[in-house]
Amino acid sequence: MNYNSSASGEQFVDFSFCESKDIDEFVSIRIDKLWGTLPGSKRSKQTSRGMAMLEEHFQQIGLDSDTRSEQAPEPLLFVTVQLWSSDIPQSLPLQTKYKEKAHMDGWHEWVRFPTKYNELAVDAYITVTLWEQEALWKVAHRGTCRIQLFADDSELVQGSQRLQLVPKGQRAQDMRTLEYDRLFAAVRKYDDGDMQRVDWLDRLTMQRIEETEATEKRQSGTLYIHVSFPKFDFAVVFGEALLDDPITSLTSRPKYSLVFDPEAYRDNPTETKHRRLLRGYRSGPLDRELKPNASLRDQLNTIVRYAPSQQLTDVEKDLVWKFRFYLATNKKALTKFVQCVDWRDPIESKQATKLLAEWAEIDIDDALELLGSEVTDYAVRAYAVSKLRKANDDELVVYLLQLVQAIRFEYQGASAS
Repeated sequence: MNYNSSASGEQFVDFSFCESKDIDEFVSIRIDKLWGTLPGSKRSKQTSRGMAMLEEHFQQIGLDSDTRSEQAPEPLLFVTVQLWSSDIPQSLPLQTKYKEKAHMDGWHEWVRFPTKYNELAVDAYITVTLWEQEALWKVAHRGTCRIQLFADDSELVQGSQRLQLVPKGQRAQDMRTLEYDRLFAAVRKYDDGDMQRVDWLDRLTMQRIEETEATEKRQSGTLYIHVSFPKFDFAVVFGEALLDDPITSLTSRPKYSLVFDPEAYRDNPTETKHRRLLRGYRSGPLDRELKPNASLRDQLNTIVRYAPSQQLTDVEKDLVWKFRFYLATNKKALTKFVQCVDWRDPIESKQATKLLAEWAEIDIDDALELLGSEVTDYAVRAYAVSKLRKANDDELVVYLLQLVQAIRFEYQGASAS
């Protein structure tokens, strides 16, 4: 936008703009009308049954079959648009309404994509394809074109645009440029207020432009489609949102820094596969006869003496699972065995639940640990409750506070009993 300074008379240019990353609106395009000559329709004469089905279909989509000319029927046209980036489709093809007199009336229909402007890449473009319905289940390709959403200077396309539809099998380079293409761009600048207005000269110019348009529209033999994009108050240039700095904290040594790894807390697929192979049904009969040596026995005793709040490592979990039948005679080892089981695995949880019945009788404090927040399996909690039922009232009074606290972690769908 240009404006004059009243003080000095010098001309200044307003370079106000915004970036696309700040526009939280969906990308949209308006299909206006066709311009030029439509290639000859290949619609063949339908059979009586086929014509009846076609007329019924016209009525379903809102067209009056009585108004259609039988001698020279108007072609039934529709347009599909699709958003692309890096030659990868970013949306499904979106379709306009069917139209008979697209040259005269046009569609004037807005199509909105599910992508926002702040999500666009700099190479995003839209393909526009014109189709003709020749029969009930048959459509013919009449031309296609593409338009880059960002120009060479990374400025977003706005306002009305004139696109040349290229028939199937031809290249855009083979299509010739018309004089009206240059005039259309000049008229668009005139409508946007980027050209100085002179009333008497503008009337003569517009009359001459209309004559040129009418002449080339009859003689060009090419087909164009006019589309429009939303107009913003300022020019919009491409802007990409910067990601947050992945460095979470710096160490005392300037040479090193701590970086957040989002994969660190996820399961390792290799270790998950190894655990499933190690704890499958086939290992059950063999593990029942395993006995640890002196070194492994000391490690198991150390694990059993761990505090209830100490978590087991993957190696320790595998060790406890491997010698689970040996540990079944130790009542203090049950809580560690429950901790080493992956209760989300149906095969593993079924084996562990079956082994609970063979375990040595546990004490009340161990049963209370099985009712903690870390234990979510209903079978294990039911097992702990069954052991508490064997305690007398004097023993339960001692742990009454812990029992009330354990109610918070009970499964809500469980029965009151």
